[in-house]
Amino acid sequence: MLVVDDNARCRQVCGDLLAEHGLRSMAAENGAAALATLKRAAQAGMPIRIVVVDAVMPEMDGWELAERIRADAMHADCAIIVLVPASQAGIADRYRRLGAIQFLTKPAKHTELIEAVRAAVGENRPEPSIRDAVAKTTRQLNILLAEDGPVNQEVAVGLLEMRGHHVEVANNGREAIDALQRQKFDAVLMDLEMPEMDGLQATAMIRSREAVDGGRIPIIAMTAHAMKGCRDRCLEAGMDGYITKPIEAAEVFQALETVCAEPSRA
Repeated sequence: MLVVDDNARCRQVCGDLLAEHGLRSMAAENGAAALATLKRAAQAGMPIRIVVVDAVMPEMDGWELAERIRADAMHADCAIIVLVPASQAGIADRYRRLGAIQFLTKPAKHTELIEAVRAAVGENRPEPSIRDAVAKTTRQLNILLAEDGPVNQEVAVGLLEMRGHHVEVANNGREAIDALQRQKFDAVLMDLEMPEMDGLQATAMIRSREAVDGGRIPIIAMTAHAMKGCRDRCLEAGMDGYITKPIEAAEVFQALETVCAEPSRA
């Protein structure tokens, strides 16, 4: 599969979702790059079967790309899924007449996108996935994300919001503590390395306050350094789960499912 979008976060979120369902995908940031990738794949004897393309992109938009793919006999068997913003809901007949093309309103729900992919490849009996299992049991959550990296923030927020969760971002441990004093959350995703106050320090302060005020909010550690003993150190500090960065969608959802299986303790 090929995901075409000028937004890097959208490409990663879509790619992660497809990977959870056992689908290999490549990414392109614009129409020209997409056409080059399609050509290379076809010439290598491994043609791309499905293209997921954003309708709104600079230079060559998704509509023009779809037409150019359909005009090339080399890509005759390639299905196209176009993500259309609500403002372009009135799709012109010229695009509806293009063969093997589907349209989804953007942002598309993960179930809609996966069903569109399955329809494109003729799968009538979808196989269960980790994400499907999580979707059956995890309610929509109010999550505090304590993370100082802008890119990591965007990726995590994108994944969580696609799943239907509400997310508030704190740029360091001190901001996370302040946020917890203002409102209740169902869980905290806590980066270990942050300026001013790191994740372990913030967790220690949160647990200290809970010892006085009562309650206990689930805290999931996030770290780019999967060093030996790090997980044990996090659990000893009072954290309830542990995931590594760069984050994987399935791992995040599984961790939330584990710590939030029961009603919030906060």
